[in-house]
Amino acid sequence: MPGEHRRHLDGDGKLEVIFGNAAFHADGTKYWSIPGPPGQPQVADLNGDKVPEIFVSRQDGIMIISHDGKVLSGPVQKYDPQTSPNCWSKPGVVHDFDGDGHPDISDSSCSHVSVYHVDSAFNLSVNWAPMAVNDNSGLASSTAFDFLGRGVADGVYGDQDNLWVYDGVSGKVELSAVRSSGTLIEYPIVADVDNDGSADIVVVSNTGGDNPSNYKNTIAVYEDSQKRWIPTRRIWNQHAYHVSNVREDGTIPAHPKPSWLNLNTFRTNAEVQAGQNCAPPPPNPH
Repeated sequence: MPGEHRRHLDGDGKLEVIFGNAAFHADGTKYWSIPGPPGQPQVADLNGDKVPEIFVSRQDGIMIISHDGKVLSGPVQKYDPQTSPNCWSKPGVVHDFDGDGHPDISDSSCSHVSVYHVDSAFNLSVNWAPMAVNDNSGLASSTAFDFLGRGVADGVYGDQDNLWVYDGVSGKVELSAVRSSGTLIEYPIVADVDNDGSADIVVVSNTGGDNPSNYKNTIAVYEDSQKRWIPTRRIWNQHAYHVSNVREDGTIPAHPKPSWLNLNTFRTNAEVQAGQNCAPPPPNPH
């Protein structure tokens, strides 16, 4: 569920459950806790030492926490200070947005979305000027994908009114499309949903005002007209998606590879080189 994430943080091969302000071992015992509200946790190696950190977005701002519960930086609201629980509790993204080989983080408030560089001391600096969005209603979020294989991830965000795609280096709007949503907890995803070897963007919309029983839900899929977007996987199985948590046939690895030692991304899909086989490895042994 959103706000909860399972990772093997302590290296014992067993998954922990992370809530943003606490983590628990597989047997339910507490691993660590910190003061303050829960939040949305994202796990990645943010300083290149092969050890995971936890990037948390919560109502008092962005935090970075060590795998064993030490607060490394934050909470901080770099712009648009807000007190609403919705505004800084929106799920975030980890990817290399500027092509320097180092993971960046992307997060949003009720009125802006931006990308941040994380330095070796876990301080945050803004990669590009915050872009205006409209999301006072819920916990809208985003993903990222390197559509053209440049080594630079584009940001993909869905607010109440629009789908946006931003250049990862400059923040320039590359694509926009109208959508309508109460932005409860959904976000756009990138997957090859029509199996044509080119990535697609999938986004949902709903109409019907404040009464969910009146909603008319729609799903829109966007593709490049010449199918130039590079290949990606054909699956996206959960809100806290990080690629290594699922095989392409939908089977779940008994012992998933640590995502921070492989792609080192979070809430993004993998780019697949043209001509490679996306077929999943053998299922879990019984």
